Amino acid sequence: AGTLSELGDLAADGLPVLGECGGLMAMSQSLTTAEGERSEMAGILPADVTMHDRYQALDHVELEAIEGTLTANAGETIRGHEFHYSSAAVDGDARFAFETVRGDGIDGDHDGLTEYESLGTYVHVHPESGAFDRFLESIAN
Repeated sequence: AGTLSELGDLAADGLPVLGECGGLMAMSQSLTTAEGERSEMAGILPADVTMHDRYQALDHVELEAIEGTLTANAGETIRGHEFHYSSAAVDGDARFAFETVRGDGIDGDHDGLTEYESLGTYVHVHPESGAFDRFLESIAN
């Protein structure tokens, strides 16, 4: 747990942290297993994740950036896929980076929880989408 709380501190200090799927789960406030055991996570993103016995989403995804974020400029679309057995309950004041053009994302309409300079998504973006290039540019600046 030490490593997760350190990651949380670094994110709060402005270090850009990018997490996809399992990374989103690690960046959340808590993770509850399908059996009901709850663990504290890094606490970067305002979400509580719960594991399920059946997959919750399996699809190709297209996201449109609402505002500039680590992996896309405002208005850009990125593509990827999602396959996850967890769901995330987000706080009312949660900020999303993307609207889902296709796919479920986090709440059916959005993906990419953003807090500080960090971003967590359910989608695994395709390398050709340019998302990683954008991430490297944004941390270089």
